[in-house]
Amino acid sequence: MKKKHLKFIILGICVFFVLASLLLNTTLVQHHPTMEKIIGDTTRHEDQLFVDAEKKTILNDIVTKKKAVIPNEIVAEKKTPKVKILNDLIDEIIELATSFGPSAEQNYKNAVSELREFSEHAAQRLIKTYHDAPETSYSRRYLLVQILRELETDAAYHGLFEIAATDIPAEKSGDSAFSTVAQEAAIRMNAILGMTEQAISSNLVEDAFFELIHKHDDPAVKSFAINGYLNLGPDFEERAEALEAHVSEEYKHLIYQAPMDIDEIPYPDIAEVENEEASENIIN
Repeated sequence: MKKKHLKFIILGICVFFVLASLLLNTTLVQHHPTMEKIIGDTTRHEDQLFVDAEKKTILNDIVTKKKAVIPNEIVAEKKTPKVKILNDLIDEIIELATSFGPSAEQNYKNAVSELREFSEHAAQRLIKTYHDAPETSYSRRYLLVQILRELETDAAYHGLFEIAATDIPAEKSGDSAFSTVAQEAAIRMNAILGMTEQAISSNLVEDAFFELIHKHDDPAVKSFAINGYLNLGPDFEERAEALEAHVSEEYKHLIYQAPMDIDEIPYPDIAEVENEEASENIIN
């Protein structure tokens, strides 16, 4: 009988401590707002951790699915314009450059403006297209240089210098009415005009013009390089004096001619050849 009483006593003590603990917690929360905030914040923090973990899992699933759906080459194409798009746009501009009509000029400007959106890629593509073009495609090569001038970027400037600095091949035409040297010279003169425009606006290296003066024996090309250098700044006397060391006696008279304003220099003349076959027949 005593054992039963002892069990009830122990059970009662346990119940007492449980009730007392619950009562104490309730009292602390009611009388201590800080404690209530701590308990509430802890609960909310645990809930937020659960939600964040769920979000992270969902986002990881989405990213994984996107990677599986979008191939790497498609992502790369969004960063770099397709070669075909640039080639088509360049061909369109060449066609517009030789077209006529009330809206021809505006259409040309619009197409050039679109090409400028890919200026660095466009410059690289134009330079490659120029070098890939057959030597006898004089009109096309000339127009590619003209489009390169329109970009007005450092990459375009360096491309123009690269073209202007190439050697002029020896005369290949047996027709006195058509000169391959004159065609090649016109292309390089057009490149020098572009260089002059770019250098005036961005103070690019002047030594490039000295290099062109030394390189080319063609009087017209040399004249364009001299005039280009003189147009780089207003200090004509200083520039003329600097040119003295780079120009042989037979060409020094070109230095002291009044330099033509860049906007007044006539475009180099390029013969219109209908197609590559026609120019090859003239040369052969």
